[in-house]
Amino acid sequence: MLSSSIAIKFVSMLFTLSKGNEIISSCIGRVKSALQVLFGSRVYVFFDNYSSPFPAHLVLTSSEHSAKPSIMYDADTCSFYLNETSSTPQRLSILSLEIIDSDSITVFDLTDYASKVKFYGDYRPTISELILGWSLTSQIILNADKYRARYITDTCEIVESSIIEPAKTRGPHED
Repeated sequence: MLSSSIAIKFVSMLFTLSKGNEIISSCIGRVKSALQVLFGSRVYVFFDNYSSPFPAHLVLTSSEHSAKPSIMYDADTCSFYLNETSSTPQRLSILSLEIIDSDSITVFDLTDYASKVKFYGDYRPTISELILGWSLTSQIILNADKYRARYITDTCEIVESSIIEPAKTRGPHED
């Protein structure tokens, strides 16, 4: 078994060597990413004008050149938020959410997932964001050409829509 002092010396040596060595720097970066995947939270960032979310630990949002996040999604808690989760969580006013095929047959029932979703603040997630959040949780990426969303609102209205909204119209807030 390695003593802690040997482990500390080894890590220190790696950092010293990595300063001029791209291979070691790359390896250390991969180890950091692996640790983030294994032990970090699964938070994703949605941006206006992009149709897919990005893992929060891989994007820089504080740069003057960075796009402004439209919403964040925590896959571990099924929570959508913009800045903080300090306000009271709200629930969706959807009674049912399904993914249907071209024959209107239910392929996936997302009602249980939709009942777990919380959102904070004034930003309400779109159907597209809900389905992308489910995809991140279930690891199932749907073919938008084959499937549609069907949901029932709290006023019992049945609505069918595309599972992916055009990127330029996703996100209700304006600068």
